[in-house]
Amino acid sequence: MRLFIGIKIDDKAKKKINSYFNLLYENKVTGNYTKISNLHMTLVFIGEISEDKVEVIKGILRSIEIKTNVINITKMTMLKDILIGEVKEEKALLDMYDSIKAKLREAKINFDDHSLYPHITLIRKVNNQEKFVGKDMNIDSYFDHITLFESKRINNDLVYIDLGK
Repeated sequence: MRLFIGIKIDDKAKKKINSYFNLLYENKVTGNYTKISNLHMTLVFIGEISEDKVEVIKGILRSIEIKTNVINITKMTMLKDILIGEVKEEKALLDMYDSIKAKLREAKINFDDHSLYPHITLIRKVNNQEKFVGKDMNIDSYFDHITLFESKRINNDLVYIDLGK
């Protein structure tokens, strides 16, 4: 199983992001747009892991103190060849991230250990985006738990599946 830990984007925020997608489409911005149903903010990428570790990871996530219930998507910017929605870096968010990493280490779960750059991937391999880089978004997305996602292809379509609490 290919897993990652993240924060789901709520439906109200997805609608706002979709309106930005429509604006980008109208302005001939091309690339691989993230499916609205796949919008999320990755906290920790785990990668390939055996199915028997899923319950351990879910237990870790249930033990994490949720110190904030909102992320703020501030503006569009670039990360390599990806147009992203940059997320405001809050201490509460960083504390949750650090707690997750520490508990994964304790449980001897391997993961991609890098510093957090909070963002939402909007368009991969983007073109013609120049006039939108730096554009304010100011979208709040509320959440009540940290999600364990499985990333898989179904009928050649990339899908992120919420594995539950």
